[in-house]
Amino acid sequence: MDFYCVKYDVQPRYYNAAPDPYPDDWDVFLRSSTNPVSVVRYEIDCGRHPGDVLSTAAWSERMVNALKSHKMTGISSYPIEVYRKGKSLSGYVGIRVLGRGGPFDEIRSGAERVGRALFGHEAVYMSEREWDGSDVFTIPGLGTTIFVSTRAAAVLKDVGLTNVTLVLNSECRFGVGGGR
Repeated sequence: MDFYCVKYDVQPRYYNAAPDPYPDDWDVFLRSSTNPVSVVRYEIDCGRHPGDVLSTAAWSERMVNALKSHKMTGISSYPIEVYRKGKSLSGYVGIRVLGRGGPFDEIRSGAERVGRALFGHEAVYMSEREWDGSDVFTIPGLGTTIFVSTRAAAVLKDVGLTNVTLVLNSECRFGVGGGR
């Protein structure tokens, strides 16, 4: 099964933002609930140009709206405040990834572990039987890395995103044999 890893480039060209104070990823980003969260403030800490992704959990409204307008599943959004040098920036929302892939398949992915620590993988495969079918999802065992279905990838490619690259799961290398 094909799907895509959402990779994004930030500094030095594109803005990178950090939430202040830093929220608990599990509480905000990965919580499966759709209950509202308190407004999170992001401060641009480097970069020269706005991109479609400021951080894993802060995306442009146009990127999220493209997914929502095409009825992609597995994502919800909430308001955030973004500032650069004290000036408010609009056009961004916080995202919550509700979709869940099946557990990370370490053998098919060519994962390298030392003890419990994952040092890298040659590709990303999951147990498709346990995937909930969402278009936007995370894979248990891979933290906050975001993945999208081929349907969602097609929508995002049509938008013409600035600092986002969609990497096919069979080519999604980390650490081992291909670097980041």
